[in-house]
Amino acid sequence: MALKATVNFSESNEPIAAVLVNVWVDQVHRGEVALGGDVRSYVIENLNHNQNVWVTATYVDAAGNRSASERLEFVATDSFAPAPPTVTVASVEQV
Repeated sequence: MALKATVNFSESNEPIAAVLVNVWVDQVHRGEVALGGDVRSYVIENLNHNQNVWVTATYVDAAGNRSASERLEFVATDSFAPAPPTVTVASVEQV
């Protein structure tokens, strides 16, 4: 069965216009998605067990300035190790 992972992004004290999310699965880039500044999570679907997943989140302000990217790495399984506090995996579940 396929897995999906929900990734949460940190809150910011600065106004954010967008969050740019890049996802790699087993070193294959799945693309970049621009989320609205008020969106704080992203769902990665169609994962197989034991795939390596890398996620970066870059915050963009209203002037188009990008902040440093936050990065998260995890292996898609039914259970996962704790992540850094800024970008976290909220859940991984079978779909």
